[in-house]
Amino acid sequence: MLLRFVLIPIIISSFSFFVAAESTVSAELAFEQRMFWQSPAQAKQSSSSSVIKFETEYTLTWDDGLQSVVFKPFFQLDNHETRNTADIRELLWVYNQDTWAMRAGIGKVFWGQTESFHLVDTINQTDILGGVDGEDKLGQPMLNLEISKSWGSASFFVLPYFRAREYPDETGRLRFTLPVHDEGNLYESGQKEKHIDIATRWVYFGDNWEGAISYFDGTTREPSFIVSEEWEKSKLTAYYPQMQQVGLEALYTSGSWLLKLEAVQRRMTIDTYNAFVSGFEYTEYGVFNTAYDVGWIVEYQYDDRDSQVLSIAQNDFMVGARVILNDIASSEFLVGYVQDLDVSSSNYSFIEASSRLSDTWKLTAEARVFNAKGKVDVLHYFKQDDFVEVSLQYYF
Repeated sequence: MLLRFVLIPIIISSFSFFVAAESTVSAELAFEQRMFWQSPAQAKQSSSSSVIKFETEYTLTWDDGLQSVVFKPFFQLDNHETRNTADIRELLWVYNQDTWAMRAGIGKVFWGQTESFHLVDTINQTDILGGVDGEDKLGQPMLNLEISKSWGSASFFVLPYFRAREYPDETGRLRFTLPVHDEGNLYESGQKEKHIDIATRWVYFGDNWEGAISYFDGTTREPSFIVSEEWEKSKLTAYYPQMQQVGLEALYTSGSWLLKLEAVQRRMTIDTYNAFVSGFEYTEYGVFNTAYDVGWIVEYQYDDRDSQVLSIAQNDFMVGARVILNDIASSEFLVGYVQDLDVSSSNYSFIEASSRLSDTWKLTAEARVFNAKGKVDVLHYFKQDDFVEVSLQYYF
């Protein structure tokens, strides 16, 4: 009798689940070659790096689309093993209703509006082994509730586990003079990486503008560094203090103009500081009677800690251009130049380009050049790490 009333409904429910569920699978395989054309600053550093990246996405949807699970594992193999990475970018259960949604698992969340620097974005740890522009992120364990009403959208996050940043080893480029060892990270919180962080963000969309206010309380994603006595002062130890951050984002659209702002105030035990990035993007459509669109980007970066910290955005000015060819290959380019207004010899420039070769193949390229003659700027550590990178991606 018990089996009849317990097992039979479970069997019927499970059968209905598999019949009703829909799944999709996609994957990306990338071959990446990075070449440095200057001699390395440190003897053990290499002059090139070959990397294979593999990322797949599996999505299972059921309950008439109300529930889904997304799984995105990511692997990166480097020929020098300095940038090897295995990560779960997402493993997220999502439950959607008309005015609210619940997410639980490992996920990625992006906050921000500006192009040259993302100040507000603080949920996920930056994966600097994956890319130098700060846009690659590690998956973050989270519980997220999002409520959408006429007054906007409010999100609440509980982040039960902290992901420490990973750095290149002593053979890798784009690092400090001393390498950062990947063991023995120090934390202000006695709970270390098990400290439970919390965050919330409110977003409102107007007719031609959108704005957001956010709050984060937990372990900062950007560490400071201590010369490690344990390693006979040959390596750096990362130190992660606690932080309370209030963030502000704004985007205003008027015709071809986009006005952007990101601002934060961060309160820590040893310091409280303010920083912002603001600027505009103006797009010319069909320049010179062609199909090309050109977006001109100008942004200013400010941090009131000046040059006391390892930040490249204390008092800096960025100009750039985004060129979209509007061709069948979806070709586009982004060119930028960032100048430190305090140190005239400190600047860097970059170019990013991408174009589809077919329905399944895509070619991307990136180049960065760093200039810093003095030792008063963080770019000093990378002045011999100019590089060009080419990546061939296959989608299936």
